[in-house]
Amino acid sequence: MDALTTSVYVPFIEGTKSYVPAMVKELGNNEFLIISCSYFDPEDLTSLFQFIPGDKVSSGFESRTDFQGKEEVILVANNLIDSSVPDRINYMLKYIIADQNGVLTDIQQSTYKSQLDQLATELRENMAGSYHPSLLRWHKQFK
Repeated sequence: MDALTTSVYVPFIEGTKSYVPAMVKELGNNEFLIISCSYFDPEDLTSLFQFIPGDKVSSGFESRTDFQGKEEVILVANNLIDSSVPDRINYMLKYIIADQNGVLTDIQQSTYKSQLDQLATELRENMAGSYHPSLLRWHKQFK
């Protein structure tokens, strides 16, 4: 079980939701440690990954159509168990905002109020940076 494998895919958003292969270490009991993800750059906030290197995840099988129209079943990371990434919640919120097209529920807004305030400050202070359009849409309407 110490071998690295790329048989787990990670959801990411770059315009639309897609999947990229991840290099993972199998931990047993359907748990994996993400070692690396194709195209992941922690500084690039135009593409947001649901799970990132350092995350311990569980996964499930999903059916999808590939770019040639062929149906396939893939193993997709779908639940964060733990992470060694500092401030992981801030990156998670950016993904949630993009996934929900810039609109958060009242429960999400109250649960993550301090982190959302911090994110709004980050966006305001670094407007020259490149961000996913849903993050900018959310920031525009953030109170």
